[in-house]
Amino acid sequence: MEKCLKILIWLSLATLTGSIILLSLVPPVARDALVHHLAVPKLYVKHGGIYEIPFMIYSYYPMNIDLLYMISLYFGNDIIPNFIHFTFSILTSWIIYWHLKDRLNIIFALFGALFFLSIPIIIKLSITAYVDLGLVFFSTASIIFIFKWIEKQFNIKYLIISGCLCGIALGIKYNALIILFILTMFVAFIYSKFNSGEKLKTAKSIWFSFVFFSLALTLFSPWMIRNYIWKKNPIFPLYHSFFVSNNNLLSFSNVKKNFDPENNSKLGLFAYRKLIYNETPLQIASIPIRIFFEGKDGEIASFKYFDGKLNPFLLFFPILAFYKKKMIFGYEKWILLCFIILFFLFAFLTSVVRIRYICPILPPLVILSVYGIKNAFDILKKGVFYNLLFILVAFSIVINFKYLLEQFDYVNPFNYLNKSITRDEYIEQYCPEYPSINYINKNLSENTNTMFLFIGKRGYYCNRAYLPESENMFSEIIKKNDNCQKILNGFKKAGVSHLLINIDFFNEWAKDIFSMEEQKKVQNLLNNYAKLLYIKNRIGVLSLI
Repeated sequence: MEKCLKILIWLSLATLTGSIILLSLVPPVARDALVHHLAVPKLYVKHGGIYEIPFMIYSYYPMNIDLLYMISLYFGNDIIPNFIHFTFSILTSWIIYWHLKDRLNIIFALFGALFFLSIPIIIKLSITAYVDLGLVFFSTASIIFIFKWIEKQFNIKYLIISGCLCGIALGIKYNALIILFILTMFVAFIYSKFNSGEKLKTAKSIWFSFVFFSLALTLFSPWMIRNYIWKKNPIFPLYHSFFVSNNNLLSFSNVKKNFDPENNSKLGLFAYRKLIYNETPLQIASIPIRIFFEGKDGEIASFKYFDGKLNPFLLFFPILAFYKKKMIFGYEKWILLCFIILFFLFAFLTSVVRIRYICPILPPLVILSVYGIKNAFDILKKGVFYNLLFILVAFSIVINFKYLLEQFDYVNPFNYLNKSITRDEYIEQYCPEYPSINYINKNLSENTNTMFLFIGKRGYYCNRAYLPESENMFSEIIKKNDNCQKILNGFKKAGVSHLLINIDFFNEWAKDIFSMEEQKKVQNLLNNYAKLLYIKNRIGVLSLI
């Protein structure tokens, strides 16, 4: 039986891995990849190194993984970044296997690796050139080495490794600041708890926390130094200064009018979801449970449903890990549980609720799930309920593989791989602005600078200079100048020679943001002082005369 299970799990892992490879062999079309994860490294490659890009606020984020993408882009390949990102999900599944193999057995360890690798949000990220899986791997590895530190009688070598891993995570995404805060507290508490009879336990606890914290910040420091030199703020754009938040207070009507599903920082979580999605306080309070059942991805509407999918069994199986009174490795389970709760609460209350942002809790959830499944099998032993449990566990994997099949419908890699459609045709299916950007690349000179208006900031495919997030600049130029000649001079001072406009979104926005007099100025500008060069999919390229 064990041999058959091993073979079945290995076949499932091979099928999953092969499927993800196929799904990754297509050009990048995911939003954030085109906005910054590939767009910023591409500009660095073109420039010959890292430089400040003031018009891209996301270029100030830490970029440990994005720098890996630079290597691939340097050689003209933008598909390999998908595989670089996928590698981190493989590494995370391996570290789950490595951790569980010594505590349970190979069968459960393999199941843990399969369960993690097949979670819908992990599949989605594995075929996308994002950075979240790098954060997941290094944060998980940091926790596992804290366990090693405990296991090896607080040998500082393992704490040093853990601190360094946490530092690398900080250099991937700002979300890791939460991880740094939680694990620093854990280190002090763990040493104090396990050495309660020691005279100098308090001093040593503080010392070990300081070592962990200092090492992590040291590895993160190059990004902090860069941002301090550029913006006088080491963690820009999180705060304008060390103590003043970067958020501006806006009225409810303005927030709703200028709704950005990427950011709820202008309002608290409850006010945001009540205003935008008309949710009741009970619905909002139940989000920690809803995310396991209601997750969706693929459309803007999915922001309401957390822009990602989880497996509902990740909510139930971990509970069983705490069923037995005498728990093997009980302290590890409680540490994992505390990490899950604290990280989720921080993420839940400080950012827009997106499943991608809580991915660091998934490996701990998977590990607890495997412990829970093991406990359930030990309790039931044999019989009808034992067989039912086996079916339930198998069903939890089937759910994940169902999502995998759905991805083949959405990504549709075969038409591209068998050359039924060209690269340009494939990209256009997901990026309606692509033909217009292609026109810019082929027909505009090197010294042009295009202002993007409602293109979703997606500028990776543009080979000319561009301003990706320009609606505020456009409205400011219109409002400050009383005639079209002055407006043209305003664009000239900003270095703008062309406009790339999503016409439908622009028209709706202009009606809301401008007075009747200002709307006439805009209409006069576009009719008499701009020339339409190209339009497709209701997205036009205009030159300013």
